[in-house]
Amino acid sequence: MKASLALAAVAARANAVVSAACGTGAVPAASFTSQPAATQSSSGASAGSAPTAAPVRPSPTVVAPAATVAPRPTVVPTPTTASSALADLIAKAKALGDYSYDYKMNASGMKMEGKAFVKGTKIRQEMPVMGMKTVTLVDSAAKVAYTLMPDQKMALKMDLSKLQGNNSSPTDQVSGMPANTKEVGSDAVDGKPTTIYEYTKDGSTGKFWIWTEKRVPLKAEITAAGTKVDMQFTNYEFGVLDASLFDVPKDYTVTDAPALGGSGLVPTPATKP
Repeated sequence: MKASLALAAVAARANAVVSAACGTGAVPAASFTSQPAATQSSSGASAGSAPTAAPVRPSPTVVAPAATVAPRPTVVPTPTTASSALADLIAKAKALGDYSYDYKMNASGMKMEGKAFVKGTKIRQEMPVMGMKTVTLVDSAAKVAYTLMPDQKMALKMDLSKLQGNNSSPTDQVSGMPANTKEVGSDAVDGKPTTIYEYTKDGSTGKFWIWTEKRVPLKAEITAAGTKVDMQFTNYEFGVLDASLFDVPKDYTVTDAPALGGSGLVPTPATKP
């Protein structure tokens, strides 16, 4: 039981850190001027001869009015904002359905690894500790988690609302990225194409390598409260999972987990501002 409590404390501490306008133009005015008609003149005409025809005055110059072109309407492109791209990413991640994966976590030197199963708001995490298999069941909708101890057939119940951070699935981590998240590049992780996203929030920073096809992270770096957590997610499998994986066995005795002071298992609840 001590090993399970120690694991729960370690896991809780690590998860707490976790758009041109077009111009107008004018056509220059065209000047059209009629040429003066030819004039007849006589030099030294004698009396009695036919009178000289009166000179023909030239027609006045006619200038056509300037032709103008109506200005083109301003074209405003439809914006494709980072927020709309993020919303699309989150929506596709949430539509994944059930899946499982392996994970590795390094929280400032504390290393953990295991296997996890996700079904909606429920998560099952399996992690070896001191040679023993430890199972944690998380229900984020019900705000509760259980640490199972198979040898004793016991389950320690924890209130997630009292924890500074709780265990979250890869899709939860994508959904939790704030509106200021930016796409900063691309890379391949384990041979799979990924898009890299970065964000800052409440003094913490996050960087995620999101698998382009499935919209789940393959790698993540999170720094919060002076602690850096590196995570790797591998061996994803997608398909319907049995609901019983996420339930406490009926023959287990459920006990409320004790508050362990500063261990991080059940920290003092944060006061409301």
